[in-house]
Amino acid sequence: MIGKIEITKLKEHPKNNYYFSELDGKKYEEIKRSIAENGIRNPIKCTTNFTVISGHQRLRIAKELGMETVPVQIIDVDEREAEYLLIAENVERRGQAETDPIKKSRIANFLKEYWGVERGNNQYRMVNNSPSSKDVADAIGESVDNTKRILKLNDLIPELQELVSKGKLGQTAGEQLAHLTEENQRALLNVLGEKIEKTTVAKAKEYRAVENENDSAEDYAKKIMELERAKIEAERKAKAALEKQAELEQELEEER
Repeated sequence: MIGKIEITKLKEHPKNNYYFSELDGKKYEEIKRSIAENGIRNPIKCTTNFTVISGHQRLRIAKELGMETVPVQIIDVDEREAEYLLIAENVERRGQAETDPIKKSRIANFLKEYWGVERGNNQYRMVNNSPSSKDVADAIGESVDNTKRILKLNDLIPELQELVSKGKLGQTAGEQLAHLTEENQRALLNVLGEKIEKTTVAKAKEYRAVENENDSAEDYAKKIMELERAKIEAERKAKAALEKQAELEQELEEER
């Protein structure tokens, strides 16, 4: 059903910001200018309880422009299908899944589960003739191999996911840390604090290498502290060696 509705009746989908970042900059201003001049030409899609499926940016702009009513297309779907359409519609309209790797990971994970793509013998496989891993990869604009790595980000604890989203922790380093258990991820974060943002891929692999499935999180934390102490000591020795070398060079220079 297509018609007009009071803007105050529409509700944002609770998962919209979970999967998608708000548009901003030039692209957003272009859409806003078009709506200001021509109105909303493509109806906002919503469920029967007026939860928006597609059109969150148009709704945001309509509010900014002080519009009282907007055109809508009401679709009768259940909660699960509404979430799927939220993703499918937004990916189609934006031309890409997401730039935020964590949100892209969430999109890929939902599609994998929704379409029934499972993993067997270290390879994705179709279930009940559902779409394959390549369909998931195509949906987020990545190769199958990259999609597997991106999906791994779902195993990061929320605190580390947030760092990856903000670009404070590299995506590949984050993917390496995602192989740690949740308990050990938290132990690592507790030991390193803000220094975890400087974790390189090589360092993340070191943190993985010292993990032992028989160790407790406390045991793992002790290993990380030992690694950090060894790193500080190595840096101290390297600095001392450089200072010594500089002193020798200065002495030689003075003797000439």
